[in-house]
Amino acid sequence: MKNECMAIRNTISAVAVVLLWFVWGYSAAQEAVDTVVFPDDFKSEADYIRYENKTLYFANTLVVSDNYYWKRYGRLTLSAARRFAPTDMAKPNSTEYQQIVAYNEINRILLDDGSEVENPVPLPFADGNGTRRIGSRIDHLKAVLRRYNQEVWILVPVTDSPPQFYGNERPTDIAIANSHNLKVCSFNLEYYLTSNFGTGFGPANEVEAAKQHAKTVKALVAIDADIYGLIEIQQGQDAIRKLCNALNANKGSNVYSFIDDGGSVYGSYTKVGFIFRSDRVIPDGNLYNVNNVLPHRKKIQCFRLLSNNEKLVFSLNHFKSKTGKNATGDNADQKDGQGAFNGDRVREANAVLSAIAPYSVNCGDEDVLIMGDLNSYAKEDPLYVFYNKGYVNLLKSKNDSAYSYVYSGLSGCLDHAVANASMRRQIVDARVFHINADEPKMFEYHQSTSVGDMYRSSDHDAVVVALDLGGTNPTTIAAKGEITVAVAAGNTCVIKNAEGMWLTVADITGRLLLRQYIDEKEKAINITTLLRGCYVFCFTDNRSKYVRNVKVVF
Repeated sequence: MKNECMAIRNTISAVAVVLLWFVWGYSAAQEAVDTVVFPDDFKSEADYIRYENKTLYFANTLVVSDNYYWKRYGRLTLSAARRFAPTDMAKPNSTEYQQIVAYNEINRILLDDGSEVENPVPLPFADGNGTRRIGSRIDHLKAVLRRYNQEVWILVPVTDSPPQFYGNERPTDIAIANSHNLKVCSFNLEYYLTSNFGTGFGPANEVEAAKQHAKTVKALVAIDADIYGLIEIQQGQDAIRKLCNALNANKGSNVYSFIDDGGSVYGSYTKVGFIFRSDRVIPDGNLYNVNNVLPHRKKIQCFRLLSNNEKLVFSLNHFKSKTGKNATGDNADQKDGQGAFNGDRVREANAVLSAIAPYSVNCGDEDVLIMGDLNSYAKEDPLYVFYNKGYVNLLKSKNDSAYSYVYSGLSGCLDHAVANASMRRQIVDARVFHINADEPKMFEYHQSTSVGDMYRSSDHDAVVVALDLGGTNPTTIAAKGEITVAVAAGNTCVIKNAEGMWLTVADITGRLLLRQYIDEKEKAINITTLLRGCYVFCFTDNRSKYVRNVKVVF
């Protein structure tokens, strides 16, 4: 993030030189205009006072980073670039973390319609769909800087030069790579209920529930997954059955099924659950509940792809939130950006890994995909529980600026897809379906301004992963580096760059002597049972898609 910010500043400086000449080229009859770069020219209160009531020309592109007050006040937050949650980009309390915190603080300014009318109609700055999404951009903004109520600085566009927004248009489908044989998703539905309304969580009544259902189904249809991992869906079977039936009704055939976890409705409490296309995949083995910290919110299921009988272990999770009462000990907010109950989230991550190990053995497959709302940003402690065991963040490894959630104008990934090495080589694509987090809250089902489409069907975006299950992604393999085997002291040898592969050791006659799974990038194995001589170390992905033989003499 720090380097990105520096790059932005350097680009801005170059643009400012060119555009300054253009502004000075205005005719003398026009008002005086100051050319500025944001936030470089607005780092202190004195800077704002210097430009108060002046017409300003912004030489750099500005981005909508928050739209929370748009409906009520006709007001948007602008920044030089999308603002990210610091712990999504840097480790808590690190130097880079502190730099991002400081930059976020100055990197925001309000764009206002200049009216004191609440809930203005029509809404200013709206696009053709009646929305104004976070991530929209403006070039060449010309506005007057004013102080509102002696407290808040706002920009009011000049009447002869209204802002022209562009970029980050509404997606209509998930633009994911086509070379896959399985598509899975995780999606936090923001308290999807079919009963026990009015608790303060989820719909207040049947009317709101009907609106929530309609928006949710349209989102699920657009995702078109083979396996849906649903989060914050009411406990019991009624809610998940209703969504499954709706998907079948849309298809015109009963191709979707859901996994009955045996639970019953318990008030408005929620769980995680699976819906799957039974003509493409089937469960292989039993559902496993990881009931550490919070029950019904961490489940593991092995699925088998019918086209080739390949399997994957799908771990779906909803970790403890960052807020709540009675947070003590390591759950107390340490003021490092991770929020409260970080200790519990770390324990949940460890519990998931501990459960996956024997479950994978029992189902006979080592390919593990962990998804869900982990309520942790990408550089926080719970994610490092997975990283330290060789798991890779599929979204962030592809795009460091990936996000699935926006809170107080800060974007970041609370929803993740992490894969172990053997699973990672079968990943074709991983993306976030940006239909919710960038949209104004005015489109939520409980608002009078709600519209019956899929946008803002939840406060979280869905994460979608495309797999070539049973295949191998050659790009990923090429990036692994050359496999090396080095004999070390103490009857061990050190293997590098073979994580996620199976090792078989044979003598020169072809007799098999050792077979072991390599779960680390640098793995030390014991060779005490091998006599001095010449051996062939064979590395394979267990599907004969990638084989590497190394001759070892010791």
